[in-house]
Amino acid sequence: MVGRRKEEQLLRRSRRTHGLLWFLQKCARPRRKQQRRARSVVLQERDAPAVSRCIHQAESGSWQDDTESTTSFLSEAPTEPSSHETHSLNHKFGEEPSESCVLGNVRVKSREAAKPRTFGHCVAIDCEMVGVGRSNKSALARVAIVDENGSCLLDEYVKPTEKVTNYRTRWSGIRPRDLVKAPSFQDVRQRVVNLIRGKILVGHAIHNDLNVLHVCHPPGLIRDTSFYVGLRKELAQACSQYDASRPPSLKQLSRDILKAEIQVGEHCPVEDARYTMKLYQRHRQTWEDSLV
Repeated sequence: MVGRRKEEQLLRRSRRTHGLLWFLQKCARPRRKQQRRARSVVLQERDAPAVSRCIHQAESGSWQDDTESTTSFLSEAPTEPSSHETHSLNHKFGEEPSESCVLGNVRVKSREAAKPRTFGHCVAIDCEMVGVGRSNKSALARVAIVDENGSCLLDEYVKPTEKVTNYRTRWSGIRPRDLVKAPSFQDVRQRVVNLIRGKILVGHAIHNDLNVLHVCHPPGLIRDTSFYVGLRKELAQACSQYDASRPPSLKQLSRDILKAEIQVGEHCPVEDARYTMKLYQRHRQTWEDSLV
């Protein structure tokens, strides 16, 4: 009995201790927030004169050494933009750097130095799938990647990791003999990752391709022609029978916009990737501008 009472006393003490620690931490959180807010207000008040002066100089196009009033603030910052600061701008989609000035945590970009924006490298991808397992789920069997000019960078059959139960030859064009000596899924997947890394990736219903590849690509670098509004509007003008409630197929976009017949019978991923790239390039300027 004595031992049990001691255990209960120790348990109650530990609970009180944990409760007290939790209460102290909860009380300290608002105080930390107030301290951060006060610190940010002080920094804004301190930097405001120099920032406004820099903005005025950027708009007027003149960069001059200022009076001694800003010497303490600019003791370590250059009065003119250095090459390192100029090239540290965000080069999203290959944007050309322009003249800029850095003061503290504020970057001011000269309006007069703005240049036309260029784009980074892009590739288009298309995959063909087969059914595997009892559930007949989709698995990668062939993948193709083309560059901006339509040149084929990769066209490879892939041996699925599970037993194929449906080759879907009518659409995929895959036959058993195509997969006998095909490379492994991991090898082909690594080649795909190396080719698309850091590039704009174009595809039609591209989430299906990325799912069977087990690959994640930055959302900001993905261009899906099945969802782009500009292509849907152009298709609606070209085809009066277009159903706007459903994403258009690649075959429909190619036929009504590019005036080309594809996917007649078995699909070819190289051909599909090339026409996906053509659709993207047709709206590339407005598409990229809408993302800035």
